[in-house]
Amino acid sequence: MNYKKVFLIGMMYSGKTTIGQILASQIKFSFLDIDYEIQNILDMSINDIFKIHGEKKFRTLESVFFKECSNLNKHIFSTGGGLILNQDSYQILKNNKAVFFLDSSPEIIYKRFQKDSNRHHRPLLKNASLSLIDTIYKKRYDLYKSCSEFVINTDHCTPTEVANKIEMYLNA
Repeated sequence: MNYKKVFLIGMMYSGKTTIGQILASQIKFSFLDIDYEIQNILDMSINDIFKIHGEKKFRTLESVFFKECSNLNKHIFSTGGGLILNQDSYQILKNNKAVFFLDSSPEIIYKRFQKDSNRHHRPLLKNASLSLIDTIYKKRYDLYKSCSEFVINTDHCTPTEVANKIEMYLNA
């Protein structure tokens, strides 16, 4: 394998965390979930960070943390859905080769959101409708696509199937 690190990008509910954990186990890399690490560092949920500090402050923290840890090798990085909105983070992704856009349709994202008993922890989707998810998706889609090397649709695949596809690309 020629890759020292792998980045998973995409919307919430595209499977980045689950797929990243499976993939890390398969290829013997460490797994790092950016959102999870920020929550641990601040000892606050993302929802509380948004409430107390606002989205702008969260995006700044997310970008600074991502910049610091993106140099780690032998890691799978699960990024927050909005990370690509920050120009510095976008450039880091753009300058790396193993960036996988896990693409899920707004309809599937909405279905997954509705099934999630912890969905109240998603501040941008607090009052989610299919229309809101579609709006966010359309706003971010070109950014995801332009900084990724690979696009994998996760709508009708299991997380293991997606991890296997990524591993296949990495070994090609």
